[in-house]
Amino acid sequence: MQYFVIWNDGQKFGPADIQVLNEWIAQGRITPATELESVADGSRLQAGSLPGLNFGGGMAAQPQQPVQPQQPMQPMQPMQPAMAPAPSGGDQYFVIGNDGSKYGPADVATLSQWAADNRLSPNSQLENAATGARVVASMVAGIMFPTAASAAASPLSLNQPMGQSQGYSAGPTNYPREFSDPNAGNTEFIISIICSVIGLLCCPCLFSTAGIVLGNMAQKKGHKNGQVAMIIGIVSLVLGFVIGAAVNMNNPAFQELMRGGR
Repeated sequence: MQYFVIWNDGQKFGPADIQVLNEWIAQGRITPATELESVADGSRLQAGSLPGLNFGGGMAAQPQQPVQPQQPMQPMQPMQPAMAPAPSGGDQYFVIGNDGSKYGPADVATLSQWAADNRLSPNSQLENAATGARVVASMVAGIMFPTAASAAASPLSLNQPMGQSQGYSAGPTNYPREFSDPNAGNTEFIISIICSVIGLLCCPCLFSTAGIVLGNMAQKKGHKNGQVAMIIGIVSLVLGFVIGAAVNMNNPAFQELMRGGR
C-alpha cells in the first residue's frame, strides 16, 4: 500500500510505501498528526493511526510491534550533520547563481516560497550568510520542494519520491526576477533620453536614432523603462523632422532654392 503525504498547504508529496514513510519519520519529516492519503481508494488518515509506522514518541497505534526491531536503522541519523547542518531559526542563505553571483540573503521561509514557485531547485547552491559554508538546497532542513527535478537530489528531501509520479514532476526555472541588478541598463536609458532630446532640436536622423538604439539596449538589459526610451526616441525622430521642415520652410535661402534660384 502506498500513500501521499498531505502538507499543511494542501500539496501532495509521494506516493511512498510504509518503509519510505518510516525513513521520513526517522528524519523528522513526518509527525503522528501528518495527514496521509491512500493511493488505492483516496481515503485520508493521520500518520499516527496507520499500522506499521514507527514513531519514537509512542503516540501512534502500532499493532505490528514486531516491526519495531527494524528501528536499529535509526542510528543512521548521526550521518545527517555530515551532509547538512540543521539551520537555526534565524539562519539566512545566499543563492549562488551558475555564474558565481550571490543573491539574497534570504531565510528558510523565503527559500521555501521560491522553491514553491519553481525558482529554486534542489541542486541550487546556498551559502550560509553567517558562516560562509556552502550546501545544496536539498540538504537544508526546512526548505520544502513541491516538485523534484531528480529523485536522487537528496535522501533528506520530502519531495524525493515525487519523481515517481509524472503528475508532480517539473523542472526548476531561473531565480526570481527580484534578483536582477536594479541598475542594469540605467546608463543606456539616460543616454537614450539625452540623445532623443538633442535629436528633437537638431540632427534627428543621428541623435534620435541613437536614442532608439540605446533604449532598445536598456530594455534588453532589463531596465523597466527601456521601451519608454525607445518610444521617446521614435517621437523625437518624427518631431525632429517635422520641426526641421517647418523651420526650413520659413528660411529665405530654402525658399529661394525651392523657386529654382529665381
